[in-house]
Parts: sequence; structure tokens; C-alpha cells
Amino acid sequence: MKIAVTYDNGNIFQHFGKTENFKVYELSEFTSDSDFPFFIQYGRHEDSLSVHSHRDFSELTIVLSGEACHIVEDEKMPVKKGDVFIVHGDTKHGYTDTHNFRICNIMFREDYFNLKKYDISTMSGFQAMFYIEPGLVKNHHFTGRMSLEKEEFEQVKATIAVMNNEYKQKKEGYKTFITSKFMELLVRLSRIYKTNRDRGEDKISPLKLGEVITWIDKNFRQEISVEQLSERAGYSERHFLRIFKETYHMTPTEYINAVRIEHACTKLRKTKESVTDIAFDCGFKNMSYFYRVFGDKMNITPKKYRKSI
Repeated sequence: MKIAVTYDNGNIFQHFGKTENFKVYELSEFTSDSDFPFFIQYGRHEDSLSVHSHRDFSELTIVLSGEACHIVEDEKMPVKKGDVFIVHGDTKHGYTDTHNFRICNIMFREDYFNLKKYDISTMSGFQAMFYIEPGLVKNHHFTGRMSLEKEEFEQVKATIAVMNNEYKQKKEGYKTFITSKFMELLVRLSRIYKTNRDRGEDKISPLKLGEVITWIDKNFRQEISVEQLSERAGYSERHFLRIFKETYHMTPTEYINAVRIEHACTKLRKTKESVTDIAFDCGFKNMSYFYRVFGDKMNITPKKYRKSI
């Protein structure tokens, strides 16, 4: 159901299905350091916060106190102290019905931190919290939320305080320090997400989908079918395909091939194995298909790629 919401500054987000004016923020409005696209913002909201979106950054939000109604696209959902969620740049959101509402927003550009480079990307909790849940909230009216227990909340709050203090003081090496603490925070939250039992499962489980992604990353060498993946997730093929593509902007087959090509590139750089051996070791059963997929992804042949290193 579409809703009509008018905010204090006169902007209207959804008015019976029609999207009108809303603010689009850029990270440069919060920090002038283009070499370190990161910012921590503490905010207390006694009034509604107008619906807005972020052009070039994502936002990790921790509710520090109080409660509010979080508007995401055309849906309303309650949030309270201890709730944690990710809002990506293409999502319109805001807050209304605030009561002693205080939050911490950690703004960052994912490409800078290159999260897919680290083993955190193989954590099902990370995939669920960082990619899958935000997409489900936006497109499928998913209302689940990760809620921290008291001890977890205090640990997370303390980590953020250390990061914020470091950011303000900007001592030598502060960017490396903050990056390491931010990664620590994401790992901690990903572990909590996987074990958290108080989110309430809708018809769709972000964690099940996250486990499918981590399973692909560990088993890409074997034959994998969409039917097999949808069964692991517990959904129909059609439903699984739609959710997967909305979340990762590619089909499951394209994702599997991307993982295989990434590993093939690593082997081409670091070993002297033949192209054929590498292709078969990375899960390709047909050389012409391997060459076609490699060319589509890398815009170069495997042999030329190896020579270019």
C-alpha cells in the first residue's frame, strides 16, 4: 500500500504512489576528504527527518536511544534502541513519530573498503545484513531488524566511540586505525546477525539467502544449478531468481561465473598452470564457454591477461 507523508520542510516522498521532491545527499556534504570517504555522525531527532537518499555512499545505522518510525520507500516500520540496519545509496528513507530518538550513522563508500576482498564476504551474516536485507526491505516489504542484546549493544557502542574519537583527533595513521575498527565492527555485527534469534522471520529469510552465497563461494568448482540453489534457500526457482537479481544485480549463473573468473584470474597471475587446467579447476566444463565468459568479464583473452601482469 502506498502512503502519503509530508514533512516539516514541505517535501513529499510518496503521495498515493507518486514520487515527488526529496533531498539527495552526497558524501562531500559531510566530509571534504575525498581520499577517505568515511564519516561518523551522531544525531538526535526530536522531529521527523525528511525522506532523502544518498547518491554515492551507504549508511550503517545504530539506534542509540528512543524509537521512531522508519520510512523506507513506501513502507513504514518501527525502530528502537539497539536496532541496526544498512541503507544503501539508492534507497529513499526518513524518520517520523520520533521519541527521544538518537542514532549513529556511519557513512562510507563500499568501493574504498573493498569488502569483497576479505573473508568477511564469505560470512552468511554479512551477506544477509549488508546486501540481502536492505534489498528485501526496499523491494519486498521485509520488516525484520537485527536487534542487539544489552551486552552486544554496549560493545558496538564502545567500538563506534573509539572510531569517532580517532576520526576527530586525526592522529598519524588514523585512517588505517579507523578502517581496521570498521572492519572489526562489521565482522562483529555479521556474527551477531547469524546468531540473532529476535529478528522475526518473514516469508523470506535473509540469512538463508546469505548462506546460499557463502555456499557458492566455497563450492564454485562443482556443477551448480539454479534449482539446487533455490532448494537450499527454501524458495521456488522463480522467487529465488527475482530476489537474487534484485539483490546482486545479476543472475545466479552470472554470479557463479564471476566467482569462477575471479579465481581463474588469481591462478593466471600466481601460477604457471595451463589455461585449460585453470579453466577446469575453476569449474568450467567447456573451454569455448570459458573463453566467452572470460572475455565478457575481462575484455581480454586469458593468455593476454597473463602476459599483461
